[in-house]
Amino acid sequence: MAQFKDNVLKNLGKYKNDVLNIHEKGIFNYKGEKIYYDHILPKNKKNQNIIKDIRNSFWSSNYSKINFHRYFHHLNSSQGLCINFFYPLIYSNQIKQLYNFLNIDFSNIKKAEFESESNIEQSYKQTKKTNFDFYIESEKNKIYFEIKYTENGFGAAKKNENHINKFKTIYKPLLEKNPYINENFKTQENFLKNYQIMRNLVHIDFSSYVVFLIPKQNPKVYKQALIAKEEILSSLGNERFTIAPLEDWTNDLINSEDIFLNFYYKKFKDKYLNF
Repeated sequence: MAQFKDNVLKNLGKYKNDVLNIHEKGIFNYKGEKIYYDHILPKNKKNQNIIKDIRNSFWSSNYSKINFHRYFHHLNSSQGLCINFFYPLIYSNQIKQLYNFLNIDFSNIKKAEFESESNIEQSYKQTKKTNFDFYIESEKNKIYFEIKYTENGFGAAKKNENHINKFKTIYKPLLEKNPYINENFKTQENFLKNYQIMRNLVHIDFSSYVVFLIPKQNPKVYKQALIAKEEILSSLGNERFTIAPLEDWTNDLINSEDIFLNFYYKKFKDKYLNF
């Protein structure tokens, strides 16, 4: 994991200097200390985390009217990667290219959005509902996307009063009689231990799919995704869950017959995967 992340950050630092022509190091504040890194953009240049070919279009569109993560100006931001991966498909009216990967009906798409709030969770006090990195809703199907890049795995939750009450109030009712998740993962203990993954998987139903778009080269993230597929989900759940290797999907889009996609995803690969 450390080697993967180190290689990614080194490549992104080079990308910032050579492609973006930004030589000023970005600042990471750690316990009151300012640490300077090559892979971090100065905050006033965070817009350049969007690849040039789609940059102006994205920032002038309603798709940019979202809550950006605190570290969006870090070039390894998974939110930035998500936008750079999916927005070109929207921009070029090629979102149905995803059918080639998922074999899911994309006819009559009604909605495609970033940072999409859960449409099945109840509100609980002041806590936020699950947010999906990307979401597509067609006439027949809903597809929820979770994106990881250099993160050190999917997060667990502390066994404190807030999380226990949240489990009992929000998630336990969603798990009862749920045929897509194995019974032993419906317990409070296993849910909290696999908290981030479970919050995603409870959204699977007869018309909904969950997709993890992740690098195969991030060993911890990929291993956890496999555990979700092999242990957490039932056979029914497996039919509606996809582990999408970022490398494979990118290469397939590079090989697309569409000239723009072919050209663009070569640049995407140079930024995120050529290390």
